[in-house]
Amino acid sequence: MFDRDRPPEPVDALLCIAIVAELAPVLSLLHRFRLRSHRLGVGYLADVRVAVLRSGVGPAAAERRTRATLERIIPRSVWSVGSCGALVDTLAVGTVVTATSVLSSKQVPHAVSPVADLPSVVVHTVERPVFDPDRRAQVAQSGAQVCEMEAAGVVRAVGGRCPVHLLKIVSDQAGGTPDPAVALGSARAQALFHTRVEHLMRTVVAPQLALRVRSTLACLDAVSSGEPTG
Repeated sequence: MFDRDRPPEPVDALLCIAIVAELAPVLSLLHRFRLRSHRLGVGYLADVRVAVLRSGVGPAAAERRTRATLERIIPRSVWSVGSCGALVDTLAVGTVVTATSVLSSKQVPHAVSPVADLPSVVVHTVERPVFDPDRRAQVAQSGAQVCEMEAAGVVRAVGGRCPVHLLKIVSDQAGGTPDPAVALGSARAQALFHTRVEHLMRTVVAPQLALRVRSTLACLDAVSSGEPTG
């Protein structure tokens, strides 16, 4: 996966993103970007040096690939960025959320660092998509407001060595309402879903990402120096 002779690279942030529809809008903003492998690249998001990992779908893949990346990248912060499904009707498609806690089926809750000035929710990382009302209700019993498929794996891989932040945009209601983009087993639905996710990432998440990362790093610097942050 990596050039083993290259020393570990320090970066301001490692962005872990699952699929191309989520990744492409972020890559379009980077400059001085260089690939380190077929899944990892390093460049600048405005003036912030970032590594971007295409982690793949699911908590196991995200954990494995994030762990391997952390052998070659030394980030000040790690971000799980992408889309999520709403488990409550009050979160509309297009809402950007952060998190204070990540749940999964196999682990105790993981505490994560919320991004300032965004709605903060509890996230449930699932191992398969939630696209029907019964499963939605079952997952929502955990107390989570949204579900996605990678964050818990990222948090486990980081293992507390630096802050982890979640930045997710609601792409669907996880089967809570009829939606042609989440019909199970349909190639057309999959195409519609990926098109929607790409549009939301390009028009909502990507334009604010540099500011979110920069301001969060500034807060980390203030905390480490003992300065007030609020």
